[in-house]
Amino acid sequence: MTIENGNRESAPDIDSNQDSKPQKKIKITASNGWNLVARPSVSNSVPATRPRPVGKAKLSGLPSLPLDIHFEIFSHLDPLDLLHLARTTKPFRRVLMSRSAISVWKDARSNVVGMPECPPSTSEPAYANLAFDFHCHNCLTTNVRNVEWRLGVRYCVKCSKICLLPIDDFKEKNIVVSRCLPFAKWPGLKGRDTKYCTIKAKDALLQEFKKLDSKKGTRSSFIKQKQIERDVIIAHAKKCQGWADRVQAMRSDELDDLRCRRKEDIENRLSQLGWDYELDWMPRCHSRYTYGLVLFHEHALVRQPKLLTDRSWNNIKSEMIEFMEGMKAFRLGRERVATLQRRRQSASTVLRDFKQTHRPIVDTPELIMPGAADFWEWQPVSALINRPRSEPDVTLKQFQNISDIIHAFFDSWRRESAMDIMMKLDIKDLPYAGEYLLRLQQMRLAVSVFTCQKGLCHNDPYEAEKPHQYMYYPEYLHHRCNRIRRIDWGDPDDASPPLSLGNGYRSGIVRQPWSCEDLEYDEKASRVVKKILLACGWNWKTMTVKELDKLDPRLVCLKCTYGHRCDGERRVSVRSWRNAVVHCMQTHWGSNAIEWEKVSDADAEKARNLAVKAKNGHAEPAVAEWRCAHCQDIPLEPEKMTLAALHSHLGDSHNVHEERLEGKDYTRAMDVAPYRLHAIDMVPQPTM
Repeated sequence: MTIENGNRESAPDIDSNQDSKPQKKIKITASNGWNLVARPSVSNSVPATRPRPVGKAKLSGLPSLPLDIHFEIFSHLDPLDLLHLARTTKPFRRVLMSRSAISVWKDARSNVVGMPECPPSTSEPAYANLAFDFHCHNCLTTNVRNVEWRLGVRYCVKCSKICLLPIDDFKEKNIVVSRCLPFAKWPGLKGRDTKYCTIKAKDALLQEFKKLDSKKGTRSSFIKQKQIERDVIIAHAKKCQGWADRVQAMRSDELDDLRCRRKEDIENRLSQLGWDYELDWMPRCHSRYTYGLVLFHEHALVRQPKLLTDRSWNNIKSEMIEFMEGMKAFRLGRERVATLQRRRQSASTVLRDFKQTHRPIVDTPELIMPGAADFWEWQPVSALINRPRSEPDVTLKQFQNISDIIHAFFDSWRRESAMDIMMKLDIKDLPYAGEYLLRLQQMRLAVSVFTCQKGLCHNDPYEAEKPHQYMYYPEYLHHRCNRIRRIDWGDPDDASPPLSLGNGYRSGIVRQPWSCEDLEYDEKASRVVKKILLACGWNWKTMTVKELDKLDPRLVCLKCTYGHRCDGERRVSVRSWRNAVVHCMQTHWGSNAIEWEKVSDADAEKARNLAVKAKNGHAEPAVAEWRCAHCQDIPLEPEKMTLAALHSHLGDSHNVHEERLEGKDYTRAMDVAPYRLHAIDMVPQPTM
């Protein structure tokens, strides 16, 4: 039996019943395929009805086809395809780079929608190379996106620094270049508004310009012609840039559409697996920065611009389920935080009500009260706040039930807080006081001076570099840095409303339990106070801050008078004892060698009257020393305010316009030191 296949030789009959050994399989490739098929078969397993094609069929024979067939095939390609084809073999390059192939390049360019015509100064292959091939025109580096249509080049960052020249080099030295060549800005080079031209174009222009005869006026005509060509290039470059922007926008829209379709497909697949609630609850964009999350639409497997298939879904299914489980854990955590916030607010309400009915006595300022953050850590309150999810929710009434034992909590908390700060006292020449009341008495002494090292004493961050604030009893107990801290962005509970503070506090400041960790006993300032008391003839071991403020002595720094004492003739600066401490610490670095002289009582009274008169004669900013009693321990509690600002706050926030009562509507801030009158220059009488 034979089968005729065109003008090929007939194949011999094959006995299908003849026994034969299995033959080794041969891999068929593009280069040996037709040879293997055309070779006579020696295998008895090949059916007799299968044709055996003969001859060669390689792409290397394509250039031998007629030229019109070439052009018909190539006209359906894109310009980039023609570029790649021209770089495969020399025959293809000879065909595509010949002048007769210009129509092929034009047809290929017409396949690109909206692409401008090729400019007269550029060939079609060079135009296609500029528009579609992403390689550097100098070093052939790939993936170069910086194309400048006016200059007609693509340069990488490295080559742009050596192949471009700024226009400033030609404005005065060579006006021909600045007038005849197109210049353009180049990203990545110095000078945002500086324009550049290529060195190659500059050299070609100057070489052509030098060949012209200046006497016959050809150079002026040459410049005019080049200016016309430059204007044509610039106009064409604008069209190309507009087309490139439209292509990029269309491509971007296409990719976004693919991402949206992929996202919807993944959501549908997850919804079928029971993740509907988590998909609806997905956190918003701001949560990404606060909690370091990867949002669903930003997931690497979701944002790919590829359509989802059954096969690709099976590949990413396990990872997407793991991602959703992480989102569920995050949701449960945020719900737990919201529950804790709600319970903390209820506890703060009970604390505020208790404080309003049990105000501290002004004469005993050591009775500092715990804040909301301290109250939350108390064991009975903490047990209610941290009750597990499985148990019934906590109500406000349950917090109110512990009001009867808050007194005991306040007493124990005050004692523990006082002992913490007492441990920082290290006053020399004083006997060790082990009992609480004796240590408390030492805290009241004028030589117990503290400074804050936390750096949050001022609302202006630049004020952190100002000199230390020297605090005495009871100011350091109520110092605001004891109750606040900088926000830690890694802590997800920092956004808790009960922790937040309001107007007057710097951004990023939240509540904290009372702590004197950043308070330090200032030994130098304590020695200065000791020297002042000795100069006054008083016992520094028993003199309290309250008694010293009541006596209010006036002193003269003998260092500033060069050792001269008051003699009734010399004009000197007379200061209060608090101002004297600040003066010595800032001017004389707290030197222990500084001596003081106490002026007479008559001169002290005269100095006080002059200081008060000077104060009244100069407009000074009001001191923020008042706190709103209604905002105590609630979210967004404001900082200290002036009296005018406080009245405005009470009216706007609490509808209290008249009969504002101190102790009920507002209280004096205990961390504000008494006003220090300025130093007075006078001639005090001798004291001896």
